[in-house]
Formats: sequence, C-alpha cells, structure tokens
Amino acid sequence: MSQFIKTDPAYRNWVTEIAQRFKNCQIKAAMKVNHDMLRFYWQLGKEMSAMKNNYQWGSDFYQQV
Repeated sequence: MSQFIKTDPAYRNWVTEIAQRFKNCQIKAAMKVNHDMLRFYWQLGKEMSAMKNNYQWGSDFYQQV
C-alpha cells in the first residue's frame, strides 16, 4: 500500500495542493495579524501624542506608559 501512495501521481498532486493551500492560509493570517497590530500601534501613538500635551516636561510620561 505505501508503494502505491508514493508512486500515485494523483495522490502526490493532492498532497501538494493541500500543502499550498495551507501555506496560503498561513500567509493570509500573518498579513491580517500584521495589519491589526500596525493599526493598534498607530492608534496608540496617536493617543500618546494627544495625551503628552496634558503633562509637563520631565513628568516621565513616556516612561510611565
């Protein structure tokens, strides 16, 4: 049976296709996570920039954050 699986081109093609689909899903997931993290950090920077105006120089605002 294992000899049949190794030489059957249809099976090899199917396994190759599954591997490619899996890799594509991993890439899409990584892109989504990166997009969401970038948006989070952008918003955080925007909020920190707005809040720093409420603090005086030397108040260690960034260190506290």
